Amino acid sequence: MKPLLTALLLPLLLQATAVAQRTTRTRLRPRHQIEVQVADTPIYIVPAPETCPITGFDKPLNSLRETFHLTNNTPATVTELFLTLNYTDTSGRQLHRLSRHITHTIEPGETVLLSIPSFDRQKSFYYRLSRKPRVQSTPFDVTIQIDSVRIMQ
Repeated sequence: MKPLLTALLLPLLLQATAVAQRTTRTRLRPRHQIEVQVADTPIYIVPAPETCPITGFDKPLNSLRETFHLTNNTPATVTELFLTLNYTDTSGRQLHRLSRHITHTIEPGETVLLSIPSFDRQKSFYYRLSRKPRVQSTPFDVTIQIDSVRIMQ
């Protein structure tokens, strides 16, 4: 009697364990655990002005973007920038001040053209060294301070 009972219960037990693995969705595969090892450690630094100079700022009157060049003179790869931009009129009065976060990979010794949304959504201002517009508009000056950069070593 016991072998007959075992023979009847064994398929039910195997089926019960198989039910635990079933799913109603097709083409699903079991998840595999992947070990992630971080080889590089991010470091945030405040660079000296000569290690990450900003040049060639431009913002024409009808542009909704501001562009500038940044050169990475550090021995490490820069992956993020935290900037503060201070906009003034030609008399030195502040028009606006804002902070920007830019994610961009810049290798050592490399110069890149970066672009950010303009503070001037009404298209009323132009950078004083950009081309002079034909219509009446207000020139501005800008100072860009690098608050910190994220480097990968």
